[in-house]
Amino acid sequence: MFDASAVAAQNVIRLFKRVGGVGTQQASSAISFVRGTPHRIRLDVQAGVVTVKFDGVQVISWTDGSPLAAGKFGLLENSATGGRFYNIRMQPYGDLLAGKLIYSRVTLTSTDPTLTPQLQDLIVVAHDPNIANGTLIPKTAWQFQQQISSCLDDLAKQCNPLFWWAFSPDINNPYKKSLKFLPFGSTPAPWILTGNDIQTNTAPTVRNIADLYGNRFYGPNATDVVAKSKSFTGDGTSTSFDLDFPVDSITGITFKTANVGAISSKTFGVRNVDTGKDWYYQVGSTLITQDAGAVALNQLQTVTVSYNGQVPYTATAEDKAEQTNYQLLETGATFVMRPFGQSTLVFNPNNSGWNSSGIVERSIDCTGLNKAAADTLTAQALARYKVRGRTLSFKTLRPGLATGQVLTVFFSQFGIMDKAFLINHVILSFATKADGTQLITYQVECSETPFIGSFIKLFQA
Repeated sequence: MFDASAVAAQNVIRLFKRVGGVGTQQASSAISFVRGTPHRIRLDVQAGVVTVKFDGVQVISWTDGSPLAAGKFGLLENSATGGRFYNIRMQPYGDLLAGKLIYSRVTLTSTDPTLTPQLQDLIVVAHDPNIANGTLIPKTAWQFQQQISSCLDDLAKQCNPLFWWAFSPDINNPYKKSLKFLPFGSTPAPWILTGNDIQTNTAPTVRNIADLYGNRFYGPNATDVVAKSKSFTGDGTSTSFDLDFPVDSITGITFKTANVGAISSKTFGVRNVDTGKDWYYQVGSTLITQDAGAVALNQLQTVTVSYNGQVPYTATAEDKAEQTNYQLLETGATFVMRPFGQSTLVFNPNNSGWNSSGIVERSIDCTGLNKAAADTLTAQALARYKVRGRTLSFKTLRPGLATGQVLTVFFSQFGIMDKAFLINHVILSFATKADGTQLITYQVECSETPFIGSFIKLFQA
């Protein structure tokens, strides 16, 4: 590829096939490339069909009659003076499954003959590129409480990396919409935004929005299973006793008469399910009851219950490095932008905020979740909301942007150099020009930080 200031050629992109260390030119195309301006070049290879796009516009299409076998890919830069690459992305295609059958086979083995092997999770899935596999969610609390959109919101924010979702019009049928559920950054925008792309009279805006920001998260109201034990001495009448915590399972019950005999084990079972046991319990209840035909314990008799109790649990997740960075900002430190995206901290020693800890606490309700699920949800909330990002709004006449794409931005007027913004929505406006043709304006909003409520706004029909 040669820009407008190159020596051997100017404003041209060429496609070579390299075999045995020898490159042979197969195609070329004219482009417009002013030195110092960022552009996005995309090479797409599918079963011998090679396509090259320059800022989202196809400039080369060539079919290889003898395509090379699948293998590795990389970047070869052979300029004598070197080139500058801000971002390099390589993404392989998945397998084409049309007409194929998928089988799953699992062989269960155990190194301990006394234990039965268990398969906790098995995923066999085939879907189109608009849906990706997210994070395994151990448990949910949606039942009869949430709308479908709220459930999708919850799934997206629990995924790591972060996911986004939307119902978008089908490119082949404008009356049909399809669900997209993809990780942040999975679809790059076709071109790179610079100040030259703001082609209308409406000035762009950059807002520092982080309404849900936090760098230490708590997840209260969850439950953990902890081994507990409690002893009860009879009174001659009581046949039921309360444990300190709701029962998850019982591991043993022992009985002893003071100063008489040894400790003996008692049988136990689930209340209203098992019969013929000495004692009964129910999962989630603190009550343990004696069999109806048994004699109540007297003042010399003690029963000890060993059980796994459901104890209240609060999950915690924090980012100490981010707390330190936020403390610097609160103490009056400011960032001075330097070329190529670098910055320098400048402190204000007279600022009264020097005593700030930099810790911003938030909580997320984990009612109905166990410890594993609460830890997962809290950690994922921290990963999502610890971002101190910006929201950029602008209008452009340049087509190609869509919800969910990641837009690389070079906007020196606002100190933005090579930053990734997730496009939250694109609104199209139509106007008729004097010659009768239509002018389409694209109002775009993109963000480095999540929004309150739905992470991605839905397209309207």
